[in-house]
Amino acid sequence: MRGNPWIWFVLLVSTTCAGQEAKPQRGGLVGSVQQMTCNTFPLARILLVNMRSLETQTTKAGEDGKFAFTDLKPGDYMIIVTGTSDKYDTCWEPQSRQVTIAAGKPRIVQFTLTIDWNRCEGVAD
Repeated sequence: MRGNPWIWFVLLVSTTCAGQEAKPQRGGLVGSVQQMTCNTFPLARILLVNMRSLETQTTKAGEDGKFAFTDLKPGDYMIIVTGTSDKYDTCWEPQSRQVTIAAGKPRIVQFTLTIDWNRCEGVAD
């Protein structure tokens, strides 16, 4: 190789990196919902709110009480978990928690829903 070695270095780096754009790293959130008896809470509703943009996402827990959100922008989120959509939905005390999502490994959370008997008045009628 003749000439200035720095020119060869710049050419090597520019051809090696050509077409490679840095992808923003994303994070995730996985969790589970259970009843106060430690049984799983199937079909609980989960609302996720990005505290900066106020964008929302929703999902339902599976039959095993587990849920997941993927491809999340890093930042602060509010998670709100409520009961199922049946007539006893109002009996379950909603739970919420603020979490910070970082790029890479998913954040793990667990919720336990409890019954608020004052909220259940008139439901069985």
